Amino acid sequence: MRKAAKKVDKENVDQWIKRPHFKTRLLDAIKPSYLPYEVFKVRPFELIQRYEAKCE
Repeated sequence: MRKAAKKVDKENVDQWIKRPHFKTRLLDAIKPSYLPYEVFKVRPFELIQRYEAKCE
């Protein structure tokens, strides 16, 4: 297992993070204006629902 401390942003997120649910969490954290809601099923891993709030 490799570990690194790198600056990750919208442009290079695919280079550093491979799991889709971690990508969405990181991209949501970059935009601190709202809190999204996601529901996942674990085995097999699948997104069941995602609620997107509108930024005003």
